[in-house]
Amino acid sequence: MSSGAVWASIAAGSREHGPAASGLWSAAAAVLAASAVGVASCAGADDEGAEDAMPAAIAKAMGSTVRIESWAYVSGGGFWGSGGAGAALVPTKVSSGSGVVYDAEERLILTNAHVLDSPVGMGGVATRVKVVFSGGQVREGRVVAVDRDCDIGLLRIEEPRWRLGAESERVELVEAPLGKSSALARGERVAVLGAPLGGSLGATVGTVESPAFLADEMAAGQRGPPPLLYTQLVRLAAPIVQGNSGGPVINRAGEVVAIASTAIQTGADPGSRKPLAISIEDADAVAKVLRSGAQVRRPVLGAALEAIDEVDSVWRLDAEAGDGAQADHSDVRAVAGLLVRGLASGGPAERAGLRVGDVIVRCNGRRTRLKGDVLRELGPVAQAGRRIHVQALRWGEGVEPTRVQASVELGQR
Repeated sequence: MSSGAVWASIAAGSREHGPAASGLWSAAAAVLAASAVGVASCAGADDEGAEDAMPAAIAKAMGSTVRIESWAYVSGGGFWGSGGAGAALVPTKVSSGSGVVYDAEERLILTNAHVLDSPVGMGGVATRVKVVFSGGQVREGRVVAVDRDCDIGLLRIEEPRWRLGAESERVELVEAPLGKSSALARGERVAVLGAPLGGSLGATVGTVESPAFLADEMAAGQRGPPPLLYTQLVRLAAPIVQGNSGGPVINRAGEVVAIASTAIQTGADPGSRKPLAISIEDADAVAKVLRSGAQVRRPVLGAALEAIDEVDSVWRLDAEAGDGAQADHSDVRAVAGLLVRGLASGGPAERAGLRVGDVIVRCNGRRTRLKGDVLRELGPVAQAGRRIHVQALRWGEGVEPTRVQASVELGQR
């Protein structure tokens, strides 16, 4: 897309969203700047020939990317109308975002839950969804289901309720290939596809800052519902602005590795917030449940955990001494892991034999230092009878801890 086209898209988006969009001009400018320098900025970091790979991948993935508009019938002649009893109901656009073709045969589009949410307090009585394809064709969509905990939603493209004219009005859905966010590397180039500010479809090129970022590792200023603690995220050095939500993040092979979301950010200062996207593995796991018609349930461990490192464990010994002195602990082996601070009575962890004060050092054979190391093993979706195997250290009378093995059958909520 040329810079002129991008600016036209931004201008169109500003007109669509009105005064509320003016504060997003700086972010939109960042998108344009990143798009302009994205290829050159990583030159030398990629293998030879990679310069041509990303534009080709973007061009191909655009055929699977859509713009989504959520509309509602609102009384009173519009979004800001005051109308009263008997006032006409007018279809009004209440939000916009992006999506990607998830299943061409079943005509399913994967997006964010918040893109499909109905307006609150605006008198909406029936939500409608409009889907605009890269070729300009427009179709109606129907919400299949949403999971707000992971901010994932599915909609289905409806067959036209009108007679099609020219062949160009027909839509051939192109299913997007799914990759793996777990295969991403720090510094790897990716592209965020979508419709920033509700304008034309475009792409922003950037890099991966962290390919496996858990919400428990967020800064204190994070925003987003607490259940996102169960969701694995990808932290990007690529702007995600309003309208990009629900759009695909692709690698150089054109595979979808994450779903963009403006509902999840880190940092209290807007200038320092890092864009985050939902890993495609978690998005896919949730989408499979949604398409089946079942309710998405979360795994439950039943333990309050606190990450501690070697220094923390020594400081705890100082605190137990009561005088605050830096005592000699040369006879004590400092540990790092997850301290069990509390247990749900009769919960899965307690039933498996874990105790308050245990330090979990391994989960399913993998070293644990952060809560995210356990959360990754839990996953975003509960499975009946699923177990995780943990190894913990437990202190008794002696200096050396006892190594405890526990097989925890996870609960559900």
